[in-house]
Amino acid sequence: MKYKNLKKYIITYTENNNIEDWLEVIDETLLLTKNTNNVDYNPWKRFTVLSKEETIDVIKWIELDFENTIKQITSKYSKEEREGWDLQLKEAEKVINWWQSEVMSCLANSSNMTDLEYANLIKTKSEEYAIVYSNALATKRKKLSEII
Repeated sequence: MKYKNLKKYIITYTENNNIEDWLEVIDETLLLTKNTNNVDYNPWKRFTVLSKEETIDVIKWIELDFENTIKQITSKYSKEEREGWDLQLKEAEKVINWWQSEVMSCLANSSNMTDLEYANLIKTKSEEYAIVYSNALATKRKKLSEII
């Protein structure tokens, strides 16, 4: 079986949670499988040769990859600050729609910005986060659906 060595790598890299090494293994596997004559070529289908335990390890890696993608944004902020993101966005929408917001006034003043400038900043950051989150979630779901 040409996947025999891949199994060893998958278990090793899952235990070490080393995403970079995982990506290298995936690239090597793509090279091994890309030359097949299979019209429905799908690189993630290679995991179907894994045992149940190994498949569970792959699922854990997919979850870890998703979490690491999201952490690239969230790690810059404390848990308490992240919990206030919904409130900030709600208040930013008020200011953008020409309503007053004490929350935005307070935050804007602390950043030496106008209420509207700060509200637009919050809106932009929220949209950027939504894009990263939705892309990461879509990738995670696609990978999971292809191995389960």
